[in-house]
Amino acid sequence: MTPLKRMRRPSVHAPALLTVDIGNSETSLGVFQDEALVLSYRVLSRPRTPDETFLLLRQMLAPESLDLANLPSVLCSVVPPLSEDFVRAVARVTGRAPVVVGPDSVPDLVIRYKEPAAVGPDRLANAVAVKELYGTPAIVVDVGTATTFDVVGEDGDYLGGAIAPGLALSAEALFARAARLSKVELKRPAHVIGRTTEESLQSGIVLGYAGLVDSLVTRILVELGGEAHVVATGGLARLLEGEATTLETFDEGLTLQGLRLIHERLVAAHGPAAAHAPAPASARKLAAVPAPARAPVAPRPAEESAAQAESGRRRRGRRGGKRGGRGPR
Repeated sequence: MTPLKRMRRPSVHAPALLTVDIGNSETSLGVFQDEALVLSYRVLSRPRTPDETFLLLRQMLAPESLDLANLPSVLCSVVPPLSEDFVRAVARVTGRAPVVVGPDSVPDLVIRYKEPAAVGPDRLANAVAVKELYGTPAIVVDVGTATTFDVVGEDGDYLGGAIAPGLALSAEALFARAARLSKVELKRPAHVIGRTTEESLQSGIVLGYAGLVDSLVTRILVELGGEAHVVATGGLARLLEGEATTLETFDEGLTLQGLRLIHERLVAAHGPAAAHAPAPASARKLAAVPAPARAPVAPRPAEESAAQAESGRRRRGRRGGKRGGRGPR
């Protein structure tokens, strides 16, 4: 778990909202108060038991000046196996199920994808956030396990984008397949022309990836036919700062901001009740937290004898009430 980022001291009196973005490599969690991100965490996305996930959330939130009871929350995930445990853990911590983001959670965002349901919920959150905070047209470059390029047109519609293998993922594949190349720290090299194997790898990986980003952004701008706001986000975005020249703004909390805006719009459109259950019908089954089944109670000896006697009478009755029939073996 990365150290806590405290933007300001949370207030026990101000309304709060918990946001959760489950990515392939990392899960980002944030708490908003008065539209400000007051707390932020990044943890590894890995399988955990429901109890571990519950304790993780308690560890992060309990020490803060927050009223966890009935705390509203909103969640998006691109890792279905992890989604259910987080939904259940959030519901257990706060006493209410989170809103689970999907295409039907953002009715005011027109999705031009051929299959709207195929768009990752984090990409939808990015589109909502960039449209609201930076204006349109816009391009969001989210640098994570995969690097996604999401395009919002001048009219505010989500047009689609591009998906490339992530920077770290590409490096890991190279290290795994090349016997003589060892892992190196991913950082900006001092020179393009490396004079050691380590420098050469850093140049090729980091600067080469910056070239990939610039090339795709430039091509998208040509198709758009003009200028656009270009905003970078994601865990590795800062590594490209100053190297990918098409990236204008860096906003590490963009996805969480998008989740906040989606939640606010659902509440505004449908009332506070919209925050009590997941918006997408397909996600409602994840948010359900059924009570544990009660174990059957063993009958007491007297009850057991009476039950056996009644069972014997029923068997004799089914045999026509004849005497002399064999009892239960």
